[in-house]
Amino acid sequence: MPSEPQKLRLLHLCMIFVKETDGDHGLTMPQIIERLLELGVTAERKAIYRDIAVLQDFGMKVEKLPTSPVQYALVERCVSVTDCSLMIDALQGCPYLTKRKSQDLVRIVKKLVSKEQAKRLDKRVHLQQRVHTQFSSVFSNVDVIQRALSERRKVEFRLYTYGLDKEPQVTSGTAPLVVTPVELVYSDSLYHLIGYNHVCQDFAVYRVDRMQQVRVSKQVADRNDSIALFDIEEYTSRVFGMFSGEPVYATLRAKPQLMGEIIDRFGTDVRLRILPGDTIHVYERVVQTPKFYGWIAQFGNQIEIEGPPPLRKGYADFIRQISQVYHEDDGTYRPFGGGGIFLSDNPAEELGLQLGLQQGSDLSLG
Repeated sequence: MPSEPQKLRLLHLCMIFVKETDGDHGLTMPQIIERLLELGVTAERKAIYRDIAVLQDFGMKVEKLPTSPVQYALVERCVSVTDCSLMIDALQGCPYLTKRKSQDLVRIVKKLVSKEQAKRLDKRVHLQQRVHTQFSSVFSNVDVIQRALSERRKVEFRLYTYGLDKEPQVTSGTAPLVVTPVELVYSDSLYHLIGYNHVCQDFAVYRVDRMQQVRVSKQVADRNDSIALFDIEEYTSRVFGMFSGEPVYATLRAKPQLMGEIIDRFGTDVRLRILPGDTIHVYERVVQTPKFYGWIAQFGNQIEIEGPPPLRKGYADFIRQISQVYHEDDGTYRPFGGGGIFLSDNPAEELGLQLGLQQGSDLSLG
């Protein structure tokens, strides 16, 4: 009977092709025999030729490369280097992954290509530094919510925020929140749970990465007309950036150079018309929230809210509250909220002294 390594010869040969070859890098027959010997497997050329034919019949694209001497390689995979590059960019920039989890997943993605191709993936395009979550519970929270949806039960959890000591603090009171899960939504690089709160008798949005102690409740999920007729597309379209609020139809006037930004925000189906002078007139439904006002504010005087009057006034109040912080500012540094004793006439030096840092040292708040 053949030894155990001999029985595994075909699998070893498969992994050699997967790990060490690609469309640009192959192995000669002596190199293949050497790799197998390193794994404790002896094989003649004829046996390897037969094994390669079996792999080809199985669907693996193992082919001869036009080289001298002849090399054999796995020339086609289920994912390309470009696919892996895109996946790595997404993993490295994903805010709901911990840094360690992101690195672990990147290592897994690199195993989908050959060693030489993996080296190319190490030479990544620089990504702007992203803030990763400190908690690895996002995926387990998603799993629990999915199970609650499947079992048609409520979900229990506590919400938290960060205190001044940068530690998580529960904000949902002493008792856990108990809601009927309706939909899981992935928006703005974050998972959100849309749940029906039977106390408020309304829907609410909860960030999954701000949940702790998540578990499937023993209570059966609520059933009513509101839940049965819930329209996820309609709901998410009116919740601007997943911030709840009252939807209104806004009339916006924008400069032509903002057409790309408007399409990015509202899609190609945005309702607009071009006025004389190439001014863009937009009519779309939005939610009156700071999130929406912040989006408008980033464009300065290149965009204007024309109506309705409550939305226009709300934005004016939003800007006014911000401007009051800097009202009659003479350029001198002041601690937030006013007051304080100044130790230096130099604002930058003063900031360093107040933080207990020497002038010229690296100030890092991260």
